[in-house]
Amino acid sequence: MFEINSRLTVHLLDNLKLRTDVYAAFTRNKNGYSPIASDIYNLYPYQMLKDTKGDLVYDYASFNREQALSMIKDYGYANEGKNIIEEVQLADNTTRNTNYKVSMGLDYMVLKGLSLNADYQYEKLLSRTQNISSKDSHNTRYLINSMAVPGNDGKLTYNLPQGNILDHSQYDAESWILKMGTTLNRSFGSNGEHYV
Repeated sequence: MFEINSRLTVHLLDNLKLRTDVYAAFTRNKNGYSPIASDIYNLYPYQMLKDTKGDLVYDYASFNREQALSMIKDYGYANEGKNIIEEVQLADNTTRNTNYKVSMGLDYMVLKGLSLNADYQYEKLLSRTQNISSKDSHNTRYLINSMAVPGNDGKLTYNLPQGNILDHSQYDAESWILKMGTTLNRSFGSNGEHYV
């Protein structure tokens, strides 16, 4: 994260004051594998993530493993087993945010204790998220498999390209604020009561 913040007050006249505020923030977040919490929660207690040799062990709990292996062997479907460690390693999910804010204000003292105020603010927020699902991740393999159809010759026809999948989202917002007001700050009464 990188931030810039600058505030300045200039007395233009004895009774006139100019205030400025410039703020900018730039952030870049690596979001990682976002559904990891629910995957861990739904993991069976006996489900291994690695075997004794250190090789990844895939979870086939959501479907019949033997049928899945048959579909891989007979037709060439991609393996639909899932391993959380592999999913974390393959995750490529990044968010970039840029936020600009510029404000300016004038304070004019009409009389002692009575002032007029005018403020203007402009703000712009840009947010970009890019999630690249690897062709080797579980969700991508599952999606490509679900759109593949075996032909009469036994070969698969892929209706989706076999590769990474890009999920891109963008959010832009702008705001303008104009505010004008009067401030009265005087003491009234014999006991010096203070009213604002």
